[in-house]
Amino acid sequence: MKSKLFAVAIFIFLFSCAQKVASPKVTVSAQKPDPVQVPPKMTSANEAPVATDLAAGKMLYDNNCAKCHKLFAPTAYSKEAWEPILVRMQKKARIDDADMAQIHNYIFSNL
Repeated sequence: MKSKLFAVAIFIFLFSCAQKVASPKVTVSAQKPDPVQVPPKMTSANEAPVATDLAAGKMLYDNNCAKCHKLFAPTAYSKEAWEPILVRMQKKARIDDADMAQIHNYIFSNL
């Protein structure tokens, strides 16, 4: 009887120690966008984006979009068709405005 009691006491002690050593639960809450923040400027039709920006946009497009589906060539859709696609996919992929501007510039520079 004493050995069973001793075993239970050891088990409870080890279990309580393991609970203290385990890392505490961390909760992450969604942050609301800052209403004062101005989204990055997307290049207009008469401005040519810099080659490094296009390379960064291509990399972001390849890395973010290929996670969920096959990549489409920028010429696969018209400018009018790309606009709602990019807006919808930005929300789904949780891409921030700065990265989205680079993806936008990459796609529209290749149309």
